[in-house]
Amino acid sequence: MLQRIQTLYLFGALIVNFLFLLVPIYTSGATSVSITTNIALSILSLVLNGLLLFTIFSYKNRKRQMLACKLLLIGISVEIILSILLVTSGSICWNFVFPFTSIVFIIIAFRSIKSDEKLVRSADRLR
Repeated sequence: MLQRIQTLYLFGALIVNFLFLLVPIYTSGATSVSITTNIALSILSLVLNGLLLFTIFSYKNRKRQMLACKLLLIGISVEIILSILLVTSGSICWNFVFPFTSIVFIIIAFRSIKSDEKLVRSADRLR
């Protein structure tokens, strides 16, 4: 069901991850640089956004949704590492907090999915 709380958390992570794709992550002198200047990083961000959409719409299979959340955590961690490597000289903007916010949203969504799975298992035991 799309009205579950973890769907809202995953949608928040999708919005935040999409904003990370658009906004500049560091400034070098008078210019601002976003991750769209690096092809590999922008492709990774688009793949992660697609995986987030897949995770939102796979609400009928909670195990698949939990696996997708784990993959998203790994992917966003790689995105953070590559973004840090992209910043060679210059100062990091405040927008760099977006992937960390996305990780928090995904962790909260994972915990909600896990509690739903636990609730379903306990209801199955009672039958």
